[in-house]
Amino acid sequence: MHLIDWLILLVFISSISYMAWRTKRYARSVADFLAANRCAGRYIIAVGDGMAGFGPITMVAYFQMFYEGGFTPLWWQSILMPMSVFMAITGWVIFRFRQTRAMTLAQFFEMRYSRRFRVVSGILAFLSGIINFGIFPAVSMRFIMYFCGLPVSFGLFGIECSTYAVGMALLLALAIWFTFVGGQISVMVTDFLQGAFCNIAFIIVLVFLFYRFDWSTIITTISQAPEGKSMVHPFKIGGLENYDTFYFLIGLFSMWYGAFAWQGQAGYNSAARDAHEARMSKILGYLRMLIPTLFLVMLPLCVYTVMHNPLFTGEAQTIQGALNGIADEQIRSQMTVPIALSNIFPVGIMGLFITVVMAAFVGTHDTYLHSWGSIFLQDIVLPLRGKPFTPRQHLRYLRLSILGVAVFIYVFSLIFNQRSDIFMFFSLSGAIFLGGAGAVIVGGLYWKKGTTTGAWAAMFIGLVVSIFGFAIDQTWPQMAAYIQSHQPGLWAHAQQIFPSLNEHKFLLTSQELFFFAMVGSLLGYVVFSLLGRQPGFELDRMLHRGKYAGKEDSMMLASPVRDWKNTLGFSSDFTRDDKAIFFSAYAYMLVFLIIFLVGTCWHMAFGISDSVFMAYWHVYAWIFFLITLIVGALMTVGGFRDLRALFITLETADRNAADDGSVPDVLDSKSASAAIEGEEA
Repeated sequence: MHLIDWLILLVFISSISYMAWRTKRYARSVADFLAANRCAGRYIIAVGDGMAGFGPITMVAYFQMFYEGGFTPLWWQSILMPMSVFMAITGWVIFRFRQTRAMTLAQFFEMRYSRRFRVVSGILAFLSGIINFGIFPAVSMRFIMYFCGLPVSFGLFGIECSTYAVGMALLLALAIWFTFVGGQISVMVTDFLQGAFCNIAFIIVLVFLFYRFDWSTIITTISQAPEGKSMVHPFKIGGLENYDTFYFLIGLFSMWYGAFAWQGQAGYNSAARDAHEARMSKILGYLRMLIPTLFLVMLPLCVYTVMHNPLFTGEAQTIQGALNGIADEQIRSQMTVPIALSNIFPVGIMGLFITVVMAAFVGTHDTYLHSWGSIFLQDIVLPLRGKPFTPRQHLRYLRLSILGVAVFIYVFSLIFNQRSDIFMFFSLSGAIFLGGAGAVIVGGLYWKKGTTTGAWAAMFIGLVVSIFGFAIDQTWPQMAAYIQSHQPGLWAHAQQIFPSLNEHKFLLTSQELFFFAMVGSLLGYVVFSLLGRQPGFELDRMLHRGKYAGKEDSMMLASPVRDWKNTLGFSSDFTRDDKAIFFSAYAYMLVFLIIFLVGTCWHMAFGISDSVFMAYWHVYAWIFFLITLIVGALMTVGGFRDLRALFITLETADRNAADDGSVPDVLDSKSASAAIEGEEA
């Protein structure tokens, strides 16, 4: 790292730190801290939310996927992304959830089911979330250390200190400060600014890669992948261990099933001005996800080219020498691309890239700290307490809860031994809650016959399957060794039935175990709800529709007109910009869906050669480069407009001290009033 690179990083951190401090004046209530007082526009939510999901750990996870699979995962993602856009256009889950006016998912669970279910589901969501979150600091710090070439330890006042441990503590302290200053307001504002910066950085890095690496060299190199592990032909990947066709088909199902279930970015889910703005933010959010796509693909493919093409033998030997110094196989796999990039990037690009990594770290960690800390207090402590805090107490305990989450993930990162790929770990840890939550959310919002008993059954089944998967993942080598030693006949018989059985990995991947958790939970919810024979739930009241609609709900049609516009998701109050966004989303969805369907059917009928896919990926790369330019510019301009409107609104917005995420029908209204009056006094 050159001095110029460090200066780029320093200027950036100083700038966003100043903007975070500026937001402090607007955080005056619990609703401000939790949900930016529900004043945010679509663009700032889309960019900020997107940045919150783009951490260093996400970068490393995609680096692992594309380094192993090349372009082939993009083919199967061609069906996932259109499905995401279609769900956003139709407002699947997000529209109805915003109609409930709940600030957290578990608050909705209390409205729909019971307070006891809210507490238990809140505990599961929290545990699942912080375990999932627990490896974020570890992977991120290793990324920074290996990319920057930082030493393993350093001396301080005669004491030998671990760079890994101290660095994680400093980075987490920065993220905590961003969260403490203004809650969701500071988180969202800084995430947006970081996202706007990254949009520009993506373009600059891609231009450098296209200049540094000839396309024909990349294609020639990746086309020499082993049989069954093609990096260009999506129908020749049967030999891949993790990212085969079934991985993406399960992802397609989980996208529909678990929509809105993951609460790592819960503050964004409730920050929109109204339900319509929330839906538009989701559509823009899915389009915004296209911006880093080419960036995440080209980096590992360029590294793969360096490591496997004779033209780069000298650089490959240097990189391999550094990798050989990492004993842990999983860490070596994660750090392959970061170490290689540090040997490929020149001065200036190095600084730009590490700034992107730091922006991604802060954007992810402050959002997740805010979400899981809020969920612990809002969905576990507050319902158990039975009465509200004063606003001042509430804000203080929210910050203490966030600090507690930070301490946990710091310790977890220091002691946990991660054995599987990052995406596989995400599947297992997420299944603790997501396995059952999808059925509970979809059933609660769309099916009036769904019952509390059905919800309990779904969560229990998901939990049991995920715990089994976690135990197998962490102990399989020991279990396999025990069976081979004490029951060799049983092991030999099992290998005859399952030829792929080995002592290193269990027969089912984490993604496949997650699938069984989802299907079992869905069946459990339906069966136990029907067995209960309880009267149907009054959805209109919870969704503030019909006779229960208030002023805020006036734009939502209680009895929408059944025509083609309504079928496609259009509403009578759509502006010209709304229609343009919808048509753009539909255009993207239809083009890539048609390409996927035609290509798949054509291959099954006649076959497609590797050369055709090579040409396709070349066109794909240039199309996504243009998408990065156009969508990035529109998101940035729209986001700055929303940022200005957010500050103006927050300056004059009315604050309701009782708006603290509690359910009025459950908490004693007298105690709530007393707490508010005591605070005012």
